[in-house]
Amino acid sequence: NKLHLNDAYVIAVWFNVSIELCKYRNKLRTGRAVVPDKTIEDMYARMRKPSVYDFNEVWTIDAEGNRSETRLSK
Repeated sequence: NKLHLNDAYVIAVWFNVSIELCKYRNKLRTGRAVVPDKTIEDMYARMRKPSVYDFNEVWTIDAEGNRSETRLSK
């Protein structure tokens, strides 16, 4: 199912971090906030960077919090 937003400007945000960093940060969590490693691995394997062909812009955030932007040229 696709969401149809006429004339909406849509920005995708992609967090480009390694699986090792995801697992490390997960180890810092406690209680119910901890995600099983298998779940992290499965989700990480399925992730795909969004395309500017599907969104007006794609913002990529790296592990240090730096942002880069990609847009289709008009």
